[in-house]
Amino acid sequence: MILMSLYDLVTGKYFGPCTFCDARCCKEYTITITAHDFSNIVKNLKLKRSDLDKYFELLKASLLNSDEATIILIKDDAESIHECLLTLKSHPCIFLKNNKCGIHKFAPLVCKLYPFRYNGQMLSSARCVLISKVGYFLENKSNKKNIMKIADQFSYNLYEYRKLIRQWNTSPGSKEQFFDYLYSLTNE
Repeated sequence: MILMSLYDLVTGKYFGPCTFCDARCCKEYTITITAHDFSNIVKNLKLKRSDLDKYFELLKASLLNSDEATIILIKDDAESIHECLLTLKSHPCIFLKNNKCGIHKFAPLVCKLYPFRYNGQMLSSARCVLISKVGYFLENKSNKKNIMKIADQFSYNLYEYRKLIRQWNTSPGSKEQFFDYLYSLTNE
């Protein structure tokens, strides 16, 4: 009989920190993504341009956003400009199935990094159940290099995304034109 320690149980030797999760992060957060995340999802699911509205949306940025460089300017039919954020369809996440991520292997980096910040510290507002927080804390101690690798990759993708958005915002168009623009970049 194999006896597992609590450490082995919650850090992934037998299960992972998310094993006991009820997917609060996937149900409660609006999941903002980058062009890199968009491209990974489109390529891995082999989505057609006509499929995009099913999985992605541009939400009006009617929230306090500390990263102005991720605000996408979109024109409506009346030529008014709206500030938007690129997101997965959320509440719950469109890819959440039975409290598990249906695209885990190519999930957005913000999801892979959660519940950590760019610096590897756990978010104080993490919605994880207590046993998962303990698991993440213990895993972070032994796996900080991997978490920092994801954080570095996320920071780089965010930097590239900001450049792309800056370019788009010099001559904004409609929501459909923005998705055409992103979709065309996916196929480069």
